[in-house]
Amino acid sequence: MAIAISQEAFDAMVRENMEDLDMDPDEALADARVPGEAAAAEVSPVMRVLDELKASASGRFEDDLDKLASLLDELRELCAGEGLENAAVAVRNGAVEALIGLCASAGIKQERLLASGLKALSSLLRGM
Repeated sequence: MAIAISQEAFDAMVRENMEDLDMDPDEALADARVPGEAAAAEVSPVMRVLDELKASASGRFEDDLDKLASLLDELRELCAGEGLENAAVAVRNGAVEALIGLCASAGIKQERLLASGLKALSSLLRGM
């Protein structure tokens, strides 16, 4: 069974394989993704979206509101309904704080972004 880790941690595993074990990039990537081994890990969709959201929100998100709103919608879909496990992973990894900060900094003219952020926050809170 694969464990959920951040994209940054997964990338560090691949780099470590290349540097410490002298693997080529393809071999290092394959080794990091091998299921069933204790050191193996796979980046979960929730962690991928959360990492992208945090990266986008830390910059000037006004430049790409549609992409950011799409990420928020994807997070909501991943955590809604049967996605209770996804919601728990997101909450443990700072999604609530990130969404509150994003919604607080979204201007009133950024209605789609604010609506998407609040819907994603709602799906997380229902999953708690």
